[in-house]
Amino acid sequence: MSRFLTPRDLPELRRPNYFSGRLLTESDFTAEQAYHRERSRLHNRLLHGWGVVDGLDVRSTGGRISVSPGAAIDPQGDVVMVHEEQALVVPPCQATQCSCFVVVRYSELLADPMPTIGDDAMRYGTVIEGGTCSVQETVPRSTDGGVAIARLIWRRTQWRVDVRYRRRKAR
Repeated sequence: MSRFLTPRDLPELRRPNYFSGRLLTESDFTAEQAYHRERSRLHNRLLHGWGVVDGLDVRSTGGRISVSPGAAIDPQGDVVMVHEEQALVVPPCQATQCSCFVVVRYSELLADPMPTIGDDAMRYGTVIEGGTCSVQETVPRSTDGGVAIARLIWRRTQWRVDVRYRRRKAR
């Protein structure tokens, strides 16, 4: 094995084998989706790496922190998309020197509730993939799934974006 690849980088990919007369169940469709998602993640990790793809610019205007729309690939290979500008609330620093990181993470939102046949339960018919922005004190580890897109530094009475911070970029 290459010195750069680990067993995690090369998972076994399994997909259903369809044929006429096969009875299809929910697990077959779930396995089909899992196969395509894992193949896409593998492609992203091996060919593009992880980091910011485009956008996700962080600005500090009068102490207000905002993140522009954009996309990143997280360390697991998921595409993280922020569709609208996001405003972040960062509490004031109580010390003389503080710093923190703006982090974007992959998220899923269940949508389109619908009734099921045979019981009164409601299920969600759609999964919306996206990204959420947050602030944390340390750079996320690659196992945390987050991508640090900026460092904030406390200056006098407000947070400012550290222009010297170099965020990781996907290839």
